[in-house]
Amino acid sequence: MKRFTLISLLVLFATMGFAQRNIDFSQLKRMPVKQNIFKNVQMLDRSAATSTQRKAPRKAAELVTPPSGKETEQWYIFDGGFYVSYQGETIDVAELFENIGVIIDGNDIYLQGLALYFKDAWVKGTIDGSTVTIPTGQFLGSDSDGDEYLVGYDMSKKAFCDIKFAYDSEKGLLTLDPNIAMLENGKQSELAIWGYWMGLTLSQKAPELVTPPAGEEEDWVVGGVELTYDEEKQTMVPGEAEEYPVKVIIDGSDFYVQGLSNIFPEAWVKGTIADGKVTFATGQYLGVYSETDEESGETLDFNMFLVGLSTESAENTESTGSPEIVDLVYTYDEENQTLTNETTLMVISVKPTSVRTYLQIYCPVVIYKPVDDGISTINSKKEANVFYNLQGVKMAKPTQKGLYIVNGKKVVVK
Repeated sequence: MKRFTLISLLVLFATMGFAQRNIDFSQLKRMPVKQNIFKNVQMLDRSAATSTQRKAPRKAAELVTPPSGKETEQWYIFDGGFYVSYQGETIDVAELFENIGVIIDGNDIYLQGLALYFKDAWVKGTIDGSTVTIPTGQFLGSDSDGDEYLVGYDMSKKAFCDIKFAYDSEKGLLTLDPNIAMLENGKQSELAIWGYWMGLTLSQKAPELVTPPAGEEEDWVVGGVELTYDEEKQTMVPGEAEEYPVKVIIDGSDFYVQGLSNIFPEAWVKGTIADGKVTFATGQYLGVYSETDEESGETLDFNMFLVGLSTESAENTESTGSPEIVDLVYTYDEENQTLTNETTLMVISVKPTSVRTYLQIYCPVVIYKPVDDGISTINSKKEANVFYNLQGVKMAKPTQKGLYIVNGKKVVVK
């Protein structure tokens, strides 16, 4: 079974301590986020919570109650991270959140599901043009670990504040102010952090699959290598070169591929042909991936997206601290019906604009339409043929079936 891995390509913050409740996050294999936004703050840890960490809950404050008779819309978490402490590491668990319930009643807006430990709790805000304001300090609930509140914290001012979202009613988007951390906090006006949101964007519209036009589907092949994370060496390690079949439809300047990710063989992605290149826009939706925990039997569903990652950025992550999300761009040899790519990794990610948590990283070196006659296109003259494998290693002759570079051309050896 494949396991998700949190790739800490995004260095966001300076060292921070969390609190953590007794929830097991181990089913999602991750690397820790190296830096965090709160300096010298011991964040609460529910996996290690003791009676000395939190006092017994006080008399319950009043919970927000949404208006009756109003339909709750389900908005989708388009982007953002929710950070908690787990066994001494800071991890992003945003994919554990389901949809966010939203009710808009005139200028009032109600949101449900922003808290990890009190997912039924509502908070209330007001709409003023293109801004939504949620007053800080709203009560979320109480349990054996104490009270919880939704609290805003202005990172630039290092002060508590109301929570601000940019609101685009036409596109149906709510985007958290990038300077504000939205805390799931143990106190109203003092840092006692169980977890926090950063970069949160909610979308009213569900992600949509690419629909190809009616047309002839051609049989093509993808050749490349999958990369896996070596925890001991803390680096990405390439696997063996492999190939798998895909379907292609070329419709004018549009280039459609079905099965570019072999995890989603039915999903189509769309590219655009221009200036000798085919560009696949990053962030295309692939479908739902289900993960079942072997011990608990609980099944979680994750929306997955095709995201491009610059190879140079990935190699220099340790120094730059931030990955470069890019479109997937291939050089297009129309005559030989071949696409080649040396600068972009294909990441199957739970977010369309981030690679922090991913299912697969793949280096699709080439997409090509195979010839039917095996190696019959190899030089028919007396000169010796020159063979290279996909790793660029010169060979006397092919040792197994697959794609090779023969006399400067891509040839399938069957």
